[in-house]
Amino acid sequence: MKTSELFDTPPILEQRLGSDLFADIPQEPGIYRFYDENDTLLYVGKAKNLRRRLFTYKRARPGRTSRKESKLISRIHRFEFDILDSEEEAILHENRWIREHRPEYNHANKHTETYYFITVQRSVDALTFGLSMNPSGQLFPENEKPLYQNFSPALNKVLDSKTYGCFKGHRSVRISLGSLLQLIWMNEFNSISPHFLPVQLSRNLTPMRFCLPLQHLPRSKTDKLGVLIDHWFLGNSMDLLEYMKEKIQPMGDSTFAKKFIDENFEFLESYFHRNLYRYRLMREMKENSESHLIDQDELDDLITRFNNNQQYITAN
Repeated sequence: MKTSELFDTPPILEQRLGSDLFADIPQEPGIYRFYDENDTLLYVGKAKNLRRRLFTYKRARPGRTSRKESKLISRIHRFEFDILDSEEEAILHENRWIREHRPEYNHANKHTETYYFITVQRSVDALTFGLSMNPSGQLFPENEKPLYQNFSPALNKVLDSKTYGCFKGHRSVRISLGSLLQLIWMNEFNSISPHFLPVQLSRNLTPMRFCLPLQHLPRSKTDKLGVLIDHWFLGNSMDLLEYMKEKIQPMGDSTFAKKFIDENFEFLESYFHRNLYRYRLMREMKENSESHLIDQDELDDLITRFNNNQQYITAN
């Protein structure tokens, strides 16, 4: 038997702060914040019922809580709470506090995420794809221009340029773009084997910028490809994949090539439904519906609202 079970130890927080401090906590949704003796923010939490949630801390006794919670409680010298209109608003406010202040005892939403914007620039005989962490869409920063001195002169004759995003997730965004570029390359050069891909597209993660020549396509097909790519990144349709499926067919009994192509298509179909299509639905929830771009902080809030709406739809 544990020592804590032999003696009726009093609740630590109630003993330190007193019962009166908990008396007026409402039974409404909101967020709460714990501070240490130096007024440093330790933890931010959300609650559907603030009174019920904070009373679990008030009643916590030594030996009857997790080690992490015991350490947190031992350092709490005061707390604050904000009443909010709904549980969803509580989640949004919790996310914002954690992102801005990064409290020591919070782990979810605390670490810096990667948010990518994807720019597609269409020139006379090339498509240039760029990844960046800002929505400027500038593919060739002044301080990096020497890196692109071997690119086609046609890159200077830009027909149009469009930026999409932001998209959350370092690995998933770069791998999906890499898979897409591999298939577009194979489609453009009638390559039925991944062995002939350029080295930049053979790596695990796609490069931050990549120029894809379109020398084999007439202008009408180049325009069509541009439209299909636009609908893809906007989450409107998967017609781009259907377009390429008709063109990319491995010859003979090349099991490796067939598996490589099939896996790329399967991955991109899944990525479209799990990400691009969901982003399209989230854009419809934006306050500013005129722009198809989503800011980094705005995306986190939209993800919260979207997930809550999906849970409500499922429950009903």
